[in-house]
Amino acid sequence: MFEKLKSIFEGRHELAVDANGAPADEELRAATAVLLLEAAHGDQELLRQEAKTVLRAMQREFGLSAEEARELAGRAEAIRPPAVTLQELTDVVHRGFTPEQRRRVLALVWKIVEADHEETDWEGTFVQFVKERLGLSEQDSAVAEQMARRGEV
Repeated sequence: MFEKLKSIFEGRHELAVDANGAPADEELRAATAVLLLEAAHGDQELLRQEAKTVLRAMQREFGLSAEEARELAGRAEAIRPPAVTLQELTDVVHRGFTPEQRRRVLALVWKIVEADHEETDWEGTFVQFVKERLGLSEQDSAVAEQMARRGEV
């Protein structure tokens, strides 16, 4: 527990806190997780590499253990569309995170889309949708894509 708190305060878990500096609540973490899962399901099947990428991202970005990341992924799978809409999810993320954190979320989406080394038309459209809904520019998207390619997320 101490190590988890220490790492949050040292800034290693970029999405562990919200825009106000408070710990990211369950709604914000779940909304982010659903967006990542949607990116992974974009080619109609959740491939092993994409699933691993999603779980590792949740562990690293939220400061979760492997078990906590699996639990969050399970909750996120249960509320994926049509249970909630992508608009509702992106609204939660937009309100909950700073612009830099939203760019990081987009970088994670890029990383997951590129995990199987194939970008479908749907995945490209999804990235564009997330960019727009999170209030990010084309330049932000280009930076996010580079962050993903350089392994910064």
